[in-house]
Amino acid sequence: MDRLFWFGPAGLIGHSLGGHIVTKYAAIYPDEVDRLVVIDGMGPPKPEEANTMTDHLQHWREHVDDALQPRREPRSMKDEEEALQRLERNNPELKLETGRFLIQHGVQPHPDGGVRWKWDARADMIWSTFSHEEAEQFYSLIECPVQIITGEYSHQYWVKTRAWLAGKEDLHDRDLERRRLLFQRAEHTVIEGAGHMIHYDRPDELNAVIRGFMQA
Repeated sequence: MDRLFWFGPAGLIGHSLGGHIVTKYAAIYPDEVDRLVVIDGMGPPKPEEANTMTDHLQHWREHVDDALQPRREPRSMKDEEEALQRLERNNPELKLETGRFLIQHGVQPHPDGGVRWKWDARADMIWSTFSHEEAEQFYSLIECPVQIITGEYSHQYWVKTRAWLAGKEDLHDRDLERRRLLFQRAEHTVIEGAGHMIHYDRPDELNAVIRGFMQA
């Protein structure tokens, strides 16, 4: 924040991976953060049965092996309309005008013709660099008020990559509450009709919660 010439405590907001980053920052630099908003950034629920070290090693090996695979050029899409259709399939609650705005800023020309997404899927590899336990150790060190925000259907995001979570919405909710209690001062708000991409699905409702918390 010093490089941004911001001197004094600030409120930080992070979504998903960004939520993990801002919680760690607030724990390491408590004097620099006076309010924290974590938007579906707590990660997936912890398995009910504790993983063994063998399980952890296997998980990390898989992530490392994937990271070492030669990276091919992202697949081309015919045009922005096809990109919009894909975005709508993955985000059923997305409004058309929001989708068009995201496509306007989220795709770029593909070398072979058509368009491709701008974002880099390799960013997901950061999830292999720490465990549930390590992340949770930081929560109790955060001194400022924390607003946790999730969507009504946030759990569905994790089911896509963790099939064992299918039908276990109650586990998602229970584990989220367990982690909320690890913070010194944290409240939790659920946005109805939203999934993991809350800012896509219910931007007005999300902004209202954030503004109310930041201005309290």
